[in-house]
Amino acid sequence: MHTQLPSPFLSKFDSFRSWRIDIDRRLWQWKESAPTKRDTGVQFSTEFLELNYWQAIIMLYRQSLSTPPLFEGEYNTSEEVESPSAHTVELREDEERVFLKVAEAGQRVLRLYRQLHRVHLVNYTFLATHHLFMAGISFLYAIWHSPVVRSRLVSTPALPYALVCS
Repeated sequence: MHTQLPSPFLSKFDSFRSWRIDIDRRLWQWKESAPTKRDTGVQFSTEFLELNYWQAIIMLYRQSLSTPPLFEGEYNTSEEVESPSAHTVELREDEERVFLKVAEAGQRVLRLYRQLHRVHLVNYTFLATHHLFMAGISFLYAIWHSPVVRSRLVSTPALPYALVCS
């Protein structure tokens, strides 16, 4: 297996971190430019667009969530799976940012599914169950491992985007 092949997605960036920041920015621009109900003029629930945004954020940041040191030492997961080198070096300040992004995204996905389910716009298919599981487990992981997430969760009902990007 070739492990030193350059990724075409990362070729224009100096690091995985800068690529991820660029994708995050572009996703936010997409979310902000998404049409509103009034813009569409049809009976389409624009909450689905928001749901897709937050699910994409979870997918973008999920691989930066590392195996807790307790389990890493016990199970040697780094020896069992060859993962991209992007996971190995997260700057300390980035680690908290990742936790905040994942916590907010997980929380938003769970709330949006609940909201859509209450008005009978979503069914719980296998894919929906998968998204709910990933959102929930990511949210819980961020709460468990980050005192910053826990402190902001207590002070605000939903983590606003401005706090997460700072």
